[in-house]
Amino acid sequence: MNTTSSSSSFATSTYADAESCGPPSAPLGFPAPHVLKADISSLKYFDSESSKWKEGTALLSGDEPDTAYLFTAICLKQTICGVVMRGIVLRRRKFFEANDCDPTVEAKNGIPQTNIMHNGDDISWEKTDQYVAIKVDKRSVMQRLHNGNTTYRNPENPWKEISVMQLLNIEHPNVVKLLCAFSDDRSLYEVMHYCSGGNLSSFLHQHHPQGVPEAQARTIFQQILDGVYYMHSKGVCHHDLSTNNILLDGDNNTCIIIDFGMSLRVPYSYPDDPAGVTGDVTDISIGTNRRLIHTHTFCGKMHFVAPEIYQKSDRYDGPAADIWSLGVILFVLLTGKQPYERPDDNDQGYHDLIDPSYYWDASIVDPSLSWGKELSLDVVDLLRSMLCPDPGNRATLGKVVNHSWFTA
Repeated sequence: MNTTSSSSSFATSTYADAESCGPPSAPLGFPAPHVLKADISSLKYFDSESSKWKEGTALLSGDEPDTAYLFTAICLKQTICGVVMRGIVLRRRKFFEANDCDPTVEAKNGIPQTNIMHNGDDISWEKTDQYVAIKVDKRSVMQRLHNGNTTYRNPENPWKEISVMQLLNIEHPNVVKLLCAFSDDRSLYEVMHYCSGGNLSSFLHQHHPQGVPEAQARTIFQQILDGVYYMHSKGVCHHDLSTNNILLDGDNNTCIIIDFGMSLRVPYSYPDDPAGVTGDVTDISIGTNRRLIHTHTFCGKMHFVAPEIYQKSDRYDGPAADIWSLGVILFVLLTGKQPYERPDDNDQGYHDLIDPSYYWDASIVDPSLSWGKELSLDVVDLLRSMLCPDPGNRATLGKVVNHSWFTA
């Protein structure tokens, strides 16, 4: 595992360390997103596969004149604010080749003429074999969801999602990459790396309803953990980790973390104010200990959210909340079932999870009853350390990545 050799303080810092750095703080803000002005245009492009000219609607910008993103009819996902569509990258070519000419355009003096004008230049577009995911967020929906006068406010923020991905400057195989962002009066457009394999939840439901073998779970979980480690190393907590937000890419089933609209930037203490007397905070780059965070709103999916978030504790540790969600993901990977409906004392599944015996003592409850299968002692120990309801005793990221299960 790429992360196991690291001893970075962000991964080994505990809840107690964060608590000692002063009172809880609000999360840091993200830098303003860099967004290009969108131009949604109908255009013709050359499809070399069929050797034909075709027409379509594409997303482009004068600030990025050599690339356009063709909308296809394939909807990948419905979102709170809109849809995710599959797109195709088009490349601009200034010079026509004789065998590429559009037969619907008359030749002048025997010379084929281009049929598309852009900024006064004769150009052509050519279809590539590169797919992208285009997330279309309707601004009217975004405004309604974040209107302080409404009874329902959603913490997911597409503008922030763009800021997160740009701050991360993603070059990590297990975190989705933002290629470009555009906006117009109607929508915000996020153009991202396309993943062809669907999400982890669908993969389990369709192929492994009883969970995957432990060795396969290890391979999958290592990738997810690597992606989260990368995010935490940049001072960002995901806050909405779930099997729905893990995509599988291609035949090699590379795991890709997506959906950063609820992510938070962790506050850190200043070097000369380790006890947080002034209340001022900075980011992870300083190398100090992180601070606890004020609970400001509910974040995450009910089946995966940490109990301290669900119960609206007045303070929490951002990375520890992600560790809990990772534990639930591993639980689902191994068993194919959700451990609880909600992390509430009145929920029977949650009651069983935090019971010291039901899952965690095979001498009292047979694993065939609790887990539905035999699991190694190592993975049960790892799960127990991650799914500790007390965040102060929950495993740190450093302890998780260095756990013996990964070398078993």
